[in-house]
Amino acid sequence: MKINPILVAVFIASLVVWALVSASAGGREAWDSGAYWSVGLPAVYLAGGLAAYVSRVNAWRIGLWSGLGQFAGLLLTASGLSLWPLGMMLLAVLSLPVVAAAALTRLLKARFST
Repeated sequence: MKINPILVAVFIASLVVWALVSASAGGREAWDSGAYWSVGLPAVYLAGGLAAYVSRVNAWRIGLWSGLGQFAGLLLTASGLSLWPLGMMLLAVLSLPVVAAAALTRLLKARFST
């Protein structure tokens, strides 16, 4: 099975965003910082839209790999792993706007392409 480099890039971008926000928050989990909600998530959504713009990868796959990247960041920065199932569910919900951004980008690209 060949892994798409665009999906790897989305995974890495999401992981890096989580790690940077976590580091700026003093090592806490990223979503414990206001910067995650105001800067981190919009950056992740932008990465999803950009991935859809430059590739033909399915929007759902972009959202999945984005969520997996953030989950990897959560695993690396969590103080304890007792709540990881809840974290995984929350990240799945937070990845839905990535799917929407990717789908909207694809729609706009098709609409305005000549």
